[in-house]
Amino acid sequence: MLRPIFDGYTGNMEKGSFVGFKGGSGFFCALEVLGGYSETQGDALLERLTHAVFAAHPSGLKQFDEVLTTLIQGADLPVEFSLSAGYCASQVLYLKTVGSGEIYIKRGVHFEQIIQGNTTASGYIQEHDLFIFSTSLFMEGARGIETLKNLLHHKKQPAVIVESLREVEENKEETGVVLLVSFVKPLEEANTAVREISSPSPFVTSLRSYFQRIHKKRILLAGVVLVLIILILNTGNMFGKKQQGVSKKNANSVREKIETELKTIDIDGDMEHSLGVISQARQSLDELKKAEKNIKTADIKQIENLITDYESKVIRREEKQTSEFYDLALEEKDAKADKIYLSDGKAALLNREGKIYILSLDSKSVEKKVFGEIANAGNVAIFDKGIFFLKQGAGVYRIVDKEKPVRIIENDPAWGNIIDLNVYNGNIYLLDAGKDEVYKYLVAEKGYSEKNSYIKSGNTFQLTRSNSLAIDASLYIGFDTFIAKYVSGVKDSFTIKYPENSISLVKIYTDKDLDNIYGLDKSKGILYVFGKDGRYVKQIRSSDLRKTDDFVVYKNSAYLLNQAKILKVEL
Repeated sequence: MLRPIFDGYTGNMEKGSFVGFKGGSGFFCALEVLGGYSETQGDALLERLTHAVFAAHPSGLKQFDEVLTTLIQGADLPVEFSLSAGYCASQVLYLKTVGSGEIYIKRGVHFEQIIQGNTTASGYIQEHDLFIFSTSLFMEGARGIETLKNLLHHKKQPAVIVESLREVEENKEETGVVLLVSFVKPLEEANTAVREISSPSPFVTSLRSYFQRIHKKRILLAGVVLVLIILILNTGNMFGKKQQGVSKKNANSVREKIETELKTIDIDGDMEHSLGVISQARQSLDELKKAEKNIKTADIKQIENLITDYESKVIRREEKQTSEFYDLALEEKDAKADKIYLSDGKAALLNREGKIYILSLDSKSVEKKVFGEIANAGNVAIFDKGIFFLKQGAGVYRIVDKEKPVRIIENDPAWGNIIDLNVYNGNIYLLDAGKDEVYKYLVAEKGYSEKNSYIKSGNTFQLTRSNSLAIDASLYIGFDTFIAKYVSGVKDSFTIKYPENSISLVKIYTDKDLDNIYGLDKSKGILYVFGKDGRYVKQIRSSDLRKTDDFVVYKNSAYLLNQAKILKVEL
């Protein structure tokens, strides 16, 4: 198994333009946008491309092409942009270029261009292959190809090549980007000691010859057979002990190597660099497990625990236990809830059989609303003295005090697939994943206004994969791999950053009283915490998060809904 090592170079970044690269764990990309694109936008796009590829895990060139094409089409890029990208899976490298993107390979003494323009390609990698991802802006003329050919003739490692390239380019004002990726073996697969002992010794060979000469002498034959059995057993025993000794020695060697690498990590430093070190440590461990079949499980576990401990510190992963906060069965037998919504310390819990429970998170007092109109409702909300619920095909209802539900918004045939409801400052917001819309209904003296489109013209976004809506002064839409932010209907350049290669959020949550945004990955049992500027803060892991139906956050605690029970986990 070959692993990639990489490094890249970017020239002078002109104002209003972007050149940059992204690499690691199998995906590599060089991006160039000339005019009308900021550094923040460029970095965010590279992050989204990386996340999209890792989430899709493309198994073929067509799928890799489709993943990048889909994201690029929705990225609102200027016309003048170029990209060169690659993804390695099972020793096959998938390649794609856009615009003036170019990809080259150096294999042995040969240096050739593979693709350029709007093209794709794929092929098997070999040890010491060196791939160059760039654009024609950098590669044209003596500056790019000739300089690189000269450097590649004397140097092999990407980091060394890039360092020399920086020296060459030091006083130049030109822009451009180049990313170099090489594939190497992390461990020697051969085991000399095992090879030596696996061949029969001269003593065993002579015994076999002797056995053939006296096969008619049965008494001696029996003795020879007995000697052979003892010898084979002893040889096998020595062989097993020797193998175990070799495995133990190799395990210790790899552990020492990994410990040395991990100790270079600055826990509070560059997270991406630290995770790269951890990734290399895991690859070294994987190679050891493949090469040494007889290695003890305890030795492997010790190394795995060491890597996991460093990883938890780097990504600020906290293992938490939950406590039972409230059981709806105390209110009535067989009580349960499907959705939870929070406002001013009061949680509205929707039971789609026709009930809504109002639970105070401060006093634990419970109030119950039972009406036929609630049956089969999809979403619930609470604001001030009103309880709101959305019913597909019927509209939006409100309950005030002990009054019966009143329909305040009629069902709209133009609605597509309304998946979430939120009430902010009395105004009602509906997330329509089917029509790529967020509808806003303004509170009025005698009810609510007509439907308004919250998202302003030119800021629309495909919402098919959206899953939830959250509002503070801004509006956030949750997706499986990212969060979109709108301010007064205009899409913001906001982007979240997280350490894992893949993420699958099922719901996001924030409100005006919180400093952070929370995202639940139910498949991993992880609650991610992001700052409202998109920065990654930490993650909470608990087995109960895998069983959570819905959640809210209040006063530095998350409240997890699991049918009849509300669990609490400190943040």
